[in-house]
Amino acid sequence: MSLMIEREFSDTSEDAAVKIRGRNTPEFRRDLAFPAFTEDMLDRLRVYGQEENFPPNVTLYLHGEREIDLFVVLEGGIETSLPATVGEPKVIREYGRLEFSGELNLLNSQGSLIDARTNGASRLIRIPRPGFRRLMRDEGDIANLITQALVWRRLGIIGETSGGILVSGYAGDAELMKIQRSLYGTVIPTRSQRSHRSNPKV
Repeated sequence: MSLMIEREFSDTSEDAAVKIRGRNTPEFRRDLAFPAFTEDMLDRLRVYGQEENFPPNVTLYLHGEREIDLFVVLEGGIETSLPATVGEPKVIREYGRLEFSGELNLLNSQGSLIDARTNGASRLIRIPRPGFRRLMRDEGDIANLITQALVWRRLGIIGETSGGILVSGYAGDAELMKIQRSLYGTVIPTRSQRSHRSNPKV
């Protein structure tokens, strides 16, 4: 039996997310993954959080951190990146006015897959988890926009061909399936590479 587990966090750019195509998933929709709130939505969002001013290069949350807050950009920006095992972290996205940070872990207790920091002096609306939960219950259109965006962002990370854990082994192998089951639902993006056993020569 041949089995390999390889952890990779290398090239993850905005363009790399498009590599999700042809992998039994929808074509990556950047417009759905990175929407902006309307001014009306912004007025309603203020009820659930508070405005804060941040100097440049302030860390908002780190990879693996749980229960992170939602940040909405009023001025300045937020830069998110994926940690790399070698070299500098790779920037995934720079968020501008009326855009918001975060990915699917905002909806559960998993750790963040990415780091986030301010990109220059910034004014943000910070919505802590209790306020975020109320927001998702009370504001249906905003909740739908956020949920859709977070799902597409996670698909983009998982679809990145050089990101996460590569699990490689023979199709149908019991040990391979056991490892896949144990990784399912973790914070780490996982890819599978299955090989077929060649028939022995007679």
